[in-house]
Amino acid sequence: MYSEFYKIWSFWGIPVYIHWSTALFSILLALSSVLLGIQMIFFVLGVLFLLLLHEYGHAFFARRFGYEVEQIELFPMFGVCSYETPNDEYEEAIVVWGGVVAQFSLFLPVMLLLVVMGMSPFPVLNALLFVFAYFNVILMGFNLIPFPPLDGTRAWNLLPIYVQKRVEMREEKKGRFPK
Repeated sequence: MYSEFYKIWSFWGIPVYIHWSTALFSILLALSSVLLGIQMIFFVLGVLFLLLLHEYGHAFFARRFGYEVEQIELFPMFGVCSYETPNDEYEEAIVVWGGVVAQFSLFLPVMLLLVVMGMSPFPVLNALLFVFAYFNVILMGFNLIPFPPLDGTRAWNLLPIYVQKRVEMREEKKGRFPK
């Protein structure tokens, strides 16, 4: 079934598959470390970690709503978390935001560390700091563009749904407690 994919691990009961092109791309970038320095390997590992973190963010929120998470697939610059279709648009939007929330949970402390301490004297660590801060925020912003198949096409639905739910709650409250 997964002739184009290779299972790399299973974590939290969710199998993670890597597409052959991702493996090849990662190996080629890592080999470029001969010319560009060892930090290139850590840059590649950092990007793969970000993709995985993003997809596990979707998985976390899907499971919080009680949906089955089938698998995660990693491609060179994006991932796919396959989960049971949510019951309504609100839950779907929350699950979709889960990816960016997971990324932001890494971005914030790393960025605060960089603001306070600055870059380290170690190029390998700086590669990871760069990926977890600067590359991470670019990836979050890009992913929230409302253009298929990016998460932004469904994530931004949360705002009008939230406003509608608040209006409904106020109307319900008025009905229960007349003046």
